[in-house]
Amino acid sequence: MKSSCLLSRTLSVLALGTLTLTAFAQPANAVNEQAHQAELQHGAQQRAKERQEIATQRAQIQQRKLEAEKECWQRFAVESCLRQVRSKAREQDTVLHERELQLNSAERQEKAAERLRTIEQKRNEKRVPAPVNATSRSQESGAHPAKSQADVEQALSERGTVAGERAAAQAARVQKHQADTASRELTEAERSAKAQKDTQDKQKAAQARRANKANDIANRKGVPLPIPSELPKP
Repeated sequence: MKSSCLLSRTLSVLALGTLTLTAFAQPANAVNEQAHQAELQHGAQQRAKERQEIATQRAQIQQRKLEAEKECWQRFAVESCLRQVRSKAREQDTVLHERELQLNSAERQEKAAERLRTIEQKRNEKRVPAPVNATSRSQESGAHPAKSQADVEQALSERGTVAGERAAAQAARVQKHQADTASRELTEAERSAKAQKDTQDKQKAAQARRANKANDIANRKGVPLPIPSELPKP
């Protein structure tokens, strides 16, 4: 009886300490989160502002280029003038393009860091234990006895069975994929062989038609037919 009372008091003290730490930690975490979100918003606003400035400067470069090209058409060396104007415009635009690349890189890094931070927060939330209720803990202390060796072995056996089934299903999928691939390759080979045979048959038929046509022309002109190469000459 005394040991049960001591256990209940100990659990109550632990629960009170956990709740106190949680109460102090929550406002601090809220402040840190607000500061972090404000920093992210400020960075996004700065990037948007700089992108707007880049767009404005690019429009100005384009406008100056058009005006300079109009002046070039009034000169004698038009092509040389146009090349110089366009080259200068490209150089100026290259500088703006480099600034855009730096902004995009910084934004990608910030988003990647934010994703990692979100994942880490979720992991930490899963690790934080739930508040302990001393009364329910003391009442349920004997309700869930430790698992026996047989229960552990049964759980391991079930896990092994599930793993084996998954491995067998994966092997079956791999085997089916290999069989489908082999079937497609065989079908493709047969199709290629048939196409090659059809081409050869067409070529033979064309040769035969040309030979018949030559024979007909020779017969009409009275020219003796050529002796086939496989027969002996007289």
